[in-house]
Amino acid sequence: MNRQPPLPAFAALLSFSAAKSSRFIAPREEIFGSALDHRIVTWRQDESSVWLPDASLVAHDRDCWCTGALHLFAPALGDGLCQCIGAWRQWGEDFLCHIDGEYAFALADIDNETIILVRDRFGLQSLYYSIDDKQLAVANSLAGLTFLLQDEPAINAEYMLDFLAMNVPKLNHCIYRDVHSLPPGYILVFQNGVIRTWPYWSLAADTTMLLPKDPAGRLRELIIAAVRKCLPDEGKIVVQLSGGLDSSALLGFLTKIAGRERLVAVTRTFAAGYRDKKRDELAYAKDAARYCGVPLVVVDEEVTNPLPALEEYFQRMGNFSPNPYYAVAEPIRRKTAELGNGTIFSGYGGDEAVSLPGDIALPWLFLHGRWPTLWRKLGEISQVYSHSRWKLFRHWLLPKLLSRQLEDCIDKLRFPEESRLKYLDLMTSDAKKQIMVSIGKKEYFFRHRSVIVEEIRLGLLGAWFVLVKELNNFDLWRDGGHQLFPYLDKDVISYMASLPPEMFLLDGWKRGLFRRAIRGLVPDSILTRRTKSVFSLPLPIYVRAAEQMIMDMCHTANHPAWDYLDRRALAFFTRRVCREEISQQTELAAVVVGRTVVMAMFLGNRQRYWLQKRAAD
Repeated sequence: MNRQPPLPAFAALLSFSAAKSSRFIAPREEIFGSALDHRIVTWRQDESSVWLPDASLVAHDRDCWCTGALHLFAPALGDGLCQCIGAWRQWGEDFLCHIDGEYAFALADIDNETIILVRDRFGLQSLYYSIDDKQLAVANSLAGLTFLLQDEPAINAEYMLDFLAMNVPKLNHCIYRDVHSLPPGYILVFQNGVIRTWPYWSLAADTTMLLPKDPAGRLRELIIAAVRKCLPDEGKIVVQLSGGLDSSALLGFLTKIAGRERLVAVTRTFAAGYRDKKRDELAYAKDAARYCGVPLVVVDEEVTNPLPALEEYFQRMGNFSPNPYYAVAEPIRRKTAELGNGTIFSGYGGDEAVSLPGDIALPWLFLHGRWPTLWRKLGEISQVYSHSRWKLFRHWLLPKLLSRQLEDCIDKLRFPEESRLKYLDLMTSDAKKQIMVSIGKKEYFFRHRSVIVEEIRLGLLGAWFVLVKELNNFDLWRDGGHQLFPYLDKDVISYMASLPPEMFLLDGWKRGLFRRAIRGLVPDSILTRRTKSVFSLPLPIYVRAAEQMIMDMCHTANHPAWDYLDRRALAFFTRRVCREEISQQTELAAVVVGRTVVMAMFLGNRQRYWLQKRAAD
């Protein structure tokens, strides 16, 4: 059955007048049609990765045009693109305060000679643009943007180094120079030859908010409202279940709101030969599904070479994945698209913002001199986790106390320093010298501040997390599905950012506020879990499966990646990973190989694309 993709990949081109006239748009006939109606044509990428004109992606209301990919939480009001035009006409530049959902769109107001680019608050849809004195190219994928460009964009060396070293890049940068990514929650307005960009929404603590008498009850109310807001009127709903607090609670909320007859849960595990029993979540997922009375579908993942799938991804997206092993999600993605009516609910955002662990709450209390509160919380935690206060202080708190005098410092909690250095070791010395000189010999470290709002912002709006959401959304769209993230609701996140840090440690539990809010919705076996296992990716096995492809790439002397990367070092490091002859953790070393190979494959695909495009022209 062919289903209309709910959030299509789109690309649009708008031309400007070379002369300074009152009409800033000068439509070229082959793109826009006649100069009288200012018709805008957008392109959609079909299943064969071919870009075709598609007028269905454009809404028109007198002198206003709107195109993009969006899913607004007000379906009863009609077409979303028309809603955007109506909101713009009514409220002007404040119109985004009245729009909620996920979106990336371009709006052209011919009468007021204005072009607006907008991206949703949490970056669930991406928006790339390139602008010069003649035209503005807009797309929600780099593949769409490069389709519109006439000249090959140069590589942004600073961003490439950020990717390899796992640094936090600048908000509006991407892998191409002079191609920008509109940050989440930002608006760009072009008017009278001037570009203005600013955040129309920012995550900030509401210092005037009074703490409610029942903080957990208030959180529960907000999550229920967020689920209702994006709940489809009909059809099956698929819940991606991992066995942790976030997804299990989401299943409980949906059971309460939508009814178990509309729900089906899907979880994944590796085939028996690759399963890590210490980190297998299957038993907990079964507990959650049984408790809610919802059928559970178990998808066994196969461990295969992920690199061929990356070729297809580069062709469609034109970007590189932050997770080179993303192909592991293909079986469960296909299964979820088959089971539901194209609607998949995900618990993403729960751990990142709705219920921060105590890893940041305790340092915040210490660094701000709230020692009596800290000591009381350590006492509550010690009763739950069976450790003394001093042991918690030495082993849980002290390692997380980063110097407030350093704006940029290495965050050893998230990414070990040896991993960062290994990425740089795999670069050629000439490339490192060139890159470091070009950016003023900037030191590369993680930007980290020990405050609640910054931690939530880093977890939800950091470049790599945004890319993960972009990747998941695109792949589900390809299979005719649409993923929804109720925890990423602006009201829920704003509420959590306004709470004092000790609220995250209620009852002595990490994530104590969230545990109290979901009591009764999940079984006790999940509610009282002290640890959560991540989905165990057998990364060294992936590298072994791809070893021959990696070695063949390293033996291709004219590969464009070798202008930046050291192919001999990559080959040597790959062999050591495959033979487990490495002093570091094997999985960590496998990630080093994977990210380097991803960059190399991206550069090779980029070269082939532009050779073919120039030949076609």
